[in-house]
Amino acid sequence: MNTQNRHFEGSYYCTIPMVIMDDEDLSSTAKLLYGRITNLARKSGYCYASNAYLAEVSKMSKSSVGKCIAQLLEKEYLIADYIKRHNADDIVERHLWINDTPYKHKMAKVNRCQASIDV
Repeated sequence: MNTQNRHFEGSYYCTIPMVIMDDEDLSSTAKLLYGRITNLARKSGYCYASNAYLAEVSKMSKSSVGKCIAQLLEKEYLIADYIKRHNADDIVERHLWINDTPYKHKMAKVNRCQASIDV
């Protein structure tokens, strides 16, 4: 399958929550990559794409993808599981899970602030 068709496997749209869009600590590139990862995670619940694949379809370098994923992991927007070979430290596959828990905590803070402003 060529790259042009591969990156549309999940959906023609990606969703980026406003909590992430408004996060000034995240780069714009990390926000867009989050949207691509959520799209790829729709089918199985997690994204197993490699940095090389994400770089190819996003027209980015692998190191930029790695930095963006590191930002998203640090902010806890993503959770990573690493599948290793039996009795070895070699990583066979990475699963990136969408973590919606940070949204709930951040949105609760936003809603409390808005409630206090409205009073």
